[in-house]
Amino acid sequence: MQRDLDKEKLKKRIESVIQKGQEESLDLRFKSIDELVEEVSVYHQELQYQNQELMRVQRDLDKSENKFKRLFYEGIVPYIVYDEDGMIELANKAFIRLMGLGSTTIKGHDIRQYIHPNSQDLFYLKHKSLLKEGMPYELDLNLQHNDLVKEVKLMSEIWDFDDKRKIKASVLDMTETYSRERKIHFLSFRDQLTGLYNRRFYEEESRRMDVPRNYPISIVMADMNGLKLFNDAFGHETGDSLLKLFAYELQETFRQDEVIARIGGDEFVVLLPKCHHDHVQEIILRLHERLSKIKLKDLQLSIAIGHGTQKSIHEDLDDVLKRAENRMYQNKIYHDNSKSRNIVLSMLHALHEKNSREEQHSQRVAEWAILLGKELGFDQTQLDQLKTACQLHDIGKIAIDYSILDKAEPLTLEEYEEIQNHPAIGYRILKGVPDFASIADLVLCHHERMDGLGYPKGLKANQIPLKARIIAIVDAYDAMVSKRPYRPIPMTKQEASQELLDHGGQQFDEKLVTIFVEQVLNRSKRGNVTGTEVM
Repeated sequence: MQRDLDKEKLKKRIESVIQKGQEESLDLRFKSIDELVEEVSVYHQELQYQNQELMRVQRDLDKSENKFKRLFYEGIVPYIVYDEDGMIELANKAFIRLMGLGSTTIKGHDIRQYIHPNSQDLFYLKHKSLLKEGMPYELDLNLQHNDLVKEVKLMSEIWDFDDKRKIKASVLDMTETYSRERKIHFLSFRDQLTGLYNRRFYEEESRRMDVPRNYPISIVMADMNGLKLFNDAFGHETGDSLLKLFAYELQETFRQDEVIARIGGDEFVVLLPKCHHDHVQEIILRLHERLSKIKLKDLQLSIAIGHGTQKSIHEDLDDVLKRAENRMYQNKIYHDNSKSRNIVLSMLHALHEKNSREEQHSQRVAEWAILLGKELGFDQTQLDQLKTACQLHDIGKIAIDYSILDKAEPLTLEEYEEIQNHPAIGYRILKGVPDFASIADLVLCHHERMDGLGYPKGLKANQIPLKARIIAIVDAYDAMVSKRPYRPIPMTKQEASQELLDHGGQQFDEKLVTIFVEQVLNRSKRGNVTGTEVM
């Protein structure tokens, strides 16, 4: 029906054209109107079909173009296209995100403004080579935008587009990868705690350095004195701080081209090329001088040190290391006991510096304990041991925060638990020092109770060493009759004596309490505390 209407319209249109007598239409007079209508109708349908087909192809092309645009702009790999002069023409979203450009339009920008100065020269050479030879290349460089710097791998090649040469480049972000690789490399040759070189690096470097041009080669080996005491007293975190502090002092003392390595827990070695024996001794004296001015937790740093020098190819560098190590250990063994003892006494001095009340308390406790020991028939050796234990019984408090020790208000549960750690800390400090090892158990047990409710081990009755039971009594008595932050008005002698008697058999040894109250306190008049040196 519609086709008939179309033909009728076409027929009228043809008749109108013919009637106008136009030159180009004269040849149409030889065909009937119906024939012309039929031919034109066929042509019209063919044109419609071709037009529809062209529209379908255009839609497919548009779809394909949009697909490839999405692949470019939405792809996860950063891409950028620039001309021979380096002017940017295209950049996908991944590149925009990589460089933190936000909504910045970078078309027409010079790509070199996004290349870090330390990569500019290399990029210029590669770019010129690409334009000249046409060979694709890969290049590691740094890109930048404002404060952002990215380590990338740039892969560039020529792209002939619209009869013009362009350069298209993919950009791989290698920042995290290279950072991990550097970290792995650092850890493979560096000590993680101190940042110094490790044993592996030292061994490799010593083999590389062992050549005549570096002779004489000197080796210095050092060992921390008292590291275990620091760990026992203050914990491994403080011990680590000590190691880092010593590592810093080594770096400040020796030259940058000298290999400083931590090769063990508290052992350090320094490799010094072109360094004579006399010069090494000067450096060691300078190191000792530096360390003499440094304290950690109010305690003096101390080291054992040895050195050796390789003068010619006829000596083995490993033998020089052994010589330095032997000298270091001789120094350590010779001074170890006295130095450990001095460290303990330094800790005690530091505690008393922070709190003079503790010093006076320890002296009075020692006086009362000696009087009680004499009543029990102790010989001089036993009295000396008891006195030393009393003077050191609270050394573990060196690790307790002063604000807790001097607190007037009731302690919190956490603070009380921290206070309860001081016997165990004191035990760890003293156990490793030959001069004080015999009293370590007395210090550990001086807060145990006869009923087993004490700390730290919950010992009962005769499980508690006799001298520790004595210290418990005189320690409590002096605390009661002395001013304390939590009790500014002390008890009287009679009140404290009755308190001891009331807790005999439970907290204290009942027999010892009776002897102390009836024979020591009742027969002794309190004099001025004279104080005695630690035995």
